[in-house]
Amino acid sequence: MPHLLDLPPEIHCLVAEEVAIGDEPATWDCKSLQSLRLACKALYAASVDIFGIAFFVKRNHVVSRYSIGELLTITKHPAFGPCVRSVQIEVSCKETVDSETRPLVNKDVFVCSGSFCGVMQKVFENMKNLGNSVNIVVCASEGGGSFGWEKLAVGKDAFYSISRTLRQTLEAADLS
Repeated sequence: MPHLLDLPPEIHCLVAEEVAIGDEPATWDCKSLQSLRLACKALYAASVDIFGIAFFVKRNHVVSRYSIGELLTITKHPAFGPCVRSVQIEVSCKETVDSETRPLVNKDVFVCSGSFCGVMQKVFENMKNLGNSVNIVVCASEGGGSFGWEKLAVGKDAFYSISRTLRQTLEAADLS
């Protein structure tokens, strides 16, 4: 009886697809997919595409250096960058008072200094270079589902102007 790793790579891809059973990525068994990727290099390689679809098609981020920096890292990634099809940027969030994470989430400095616009310009350039057509949403939210929210979840409410964030996002798109 052949060993799984002795089978052709196409079979490995089919195994990865079967692990993530479901018609839509939202219904996939993502924990099992993550575990499969940790099993060995062959299964890791076989699951890259399906993993990218499961975790990187729709990105939700908050306005912080940390969160937008991670978006930049994702769009630069050769395997996961092409998967990004939708980016939602939430402008309202909790601002931490923790001295360790304050530099990560000081939104006023990040946005007012133009750093946000500069990083978003690089994000748009990455997506443009990949040929991606991407939906961009700028919204106000008091939820907690966006990437980077856990770094911001302590302390007082701090809301950032949606119009300023939208203006800088559009400016970054124009400059890219």
